[in-house]
Amino acid sequence: MKWLNKVFKKPTNKTAADDRWRYGYEAFISGKECYKKRNFKDALNFFDEAIDNGYNDANVFYYRAGCLDDLEYYPEAIGDYDKAISIDSHKANVYYARYLAKFAIGDWAGGINDLKDAISISKQINGNSKFWNEYAESTGYESATARYELDLTTAEQAREHYQNLESGMYGISQNEQERRLKIQILKNKRRK
Repeated sequence: MKWLNKVFKKPTNKTAADDRWRYGYEAFISGKECYKKRNFKDALNFFDEAIDNGYNDANVFYYRAGCLDDLEYYPEAIGDYDKAISIDSHKANVYYARYLAKFAIGDWAGGINDLKDAISISKQINGNSKFWNEYAESTGYESATARYELDLTTAEQAREHYQNLESGMYGISQNEQERRLKIQILKNKRRK
């Protein structure tokens, strides 16, 4: 029980606060290493430690959200993306990641709004945009903005398709639509 008191004990002086922050930062760095190795459960534990120790940088919430996203805990991931954005709203990649999580849970409108925000922010010149533009170029896109704009077109088409499925506008029952979709997915998997 003493260990629990140490974790939740508020620092009483600047040195104790500095030590806790430093420990939190080290936990964040360890979490990033686990994340890079796709060891998301261990990374989550390190990111939780970082936050518990006062390291509340936007990146720790971004990376923790990424872990939650990869583990398919989408609502929790969206919550952490929200925190990252509330700390630093000038990172298009965070809006883009949140768009993907929102689409995973069927929040089409919210996802598309995030994608539009990512496009707008990616056009601003800052260090983060420069990094993601270089990354986009290395993967065959003209820029991060071009990638986001392409995804916006696809996202709008997907939203319309799924809304049509849900409303039965294709003239067949939803069960039949789902059956056809599953068959198509299986055919696509066999082709790979």
